[in-house]
Amino acid sequence: MKETALLSLFGVATTFATVVIACAIGLIDAREETPHSVVVWSGVPVSLATIGFSFGGNVIYTHVEAAMRRPKDWPKVLAGALTLVSCMYMSMGCIGYYAYGDLVQSPIMRSLPPGIPNLVASTSITLHLIVAAPLLLLSFSIEVEGTLGITSKLSPPVESGVRYLFRLVLIGTLTSIAVFLPHFGAFMSLLGAISSLVIIYLTPVVCHLKLFGFTNRSWKTYVSMATCILLGVLGGVLGAISAIQELAAAFSRPEF
Repeated sequence: MKETALLSLFGVATTFATVVIACAIGLIDAREETPHSVVVWSGVPVSLATIGFSFGGNVIYTHVEAAMRRPKDWPKVLAGALTLVSCMYMSMGCIGYYAYGDLVQSPIMRSLPPGIPNLVASTSITLHLIVAAPLLLLSFSIEVEGTLGITSKLSPPVESGVRYLFRLVLIGTLTSIAVFLPHFGAFMSLLGAISSLVIIYLTPVVCHLKLFGFTNRSWKTYVSMATCILLGVLGGVLGAISAIQELAAAFSRPEF
């Protein structure tokens, strides 16, 4: 994971640049006649799923903590990271809705007027996705390689070769699925809703209870766990329903 530090730094920089550009353009492009509703109920499922996914970095938390020079500082790092993510989402969401109201699109670059700033923002977030993918894939690879015994049963040269081969096959498989699977975006929405429910909300609570037990806890702890589970189930179920409806509509078109 230490080798991915520069990728992480570049990802943070590109994301921050995208947020700043999008917010600045939104404030400049705001119109008084833009319609605003108190709640757009049709957008609640995808909003919950998207917000939940933004905190999905917990799949690599253990590997990041293990690679730190001072692992004891991990709580501070985590608190700072989650606070930064929350601030960026709140800024983008509030300014985007203020500027474009009910007509705002996802991603917000679709709502921004065409021009150099929009191109820079779109390019930055695309680069972020490219450099962020290896972080998640590396975490997955480390777990699988450890399970298969690659890290303990092979000599260093053979181990490196097997690692390269496995990760090339992994990248090739994922790329093929993305290219050839019909309506890949809708499938990702469905898988994202379900996996977010399990990984982000339910698993941490279950692990916490396994480590520290359920009894003799403060009422704040019970409220926090219940809120986490409730939001996870609500967001996962609504997101899955929305994705299934999107898939059904896509496959019902004449070409299918």
